[in-house]
Amino acid sequence: MPVSPEGYVIGDVILFDLEDGTFQLVGRPSVHNWVQFHAETSRANVTDERDEWSVADPHKPRKGFRFQIQGPNAPKMLAKPLRPTPGKSPPSTSPASRSPARPSDSSTTV
Repeated sequence: MPVSPEGYVIGDVILFDLEDGTFQLVGRPSVHNWVQFHAETSRANVTDERDEWSVADPHKPRKGFRFQIQGPNAPKMLAKPLRPTPGKSPPSTSPASRSPARPSDSSTTV
């Protein structure tokens, strides 16, 4: 959880370490703003790319989607939808192929 130097909470996000050496933050925009500020003002060799859902334009296409199911019955619930169909490619399980987070969430890949 990102905090200010004084210990105040910036926001709550989930950080995903993606296979290609990038990271994805999913959560409220306050943290994405904080990360973008530090990326722009530090000497770190990083870039950031935003993927925000907009209330002003809810039809704006997203760059990535994430579908999450939790709980003790999650594997059972996913068994049938993820079972390969003969002659068809199985569904992708990459982070970019999953359903969107909450509409008010945003995503930043750094």
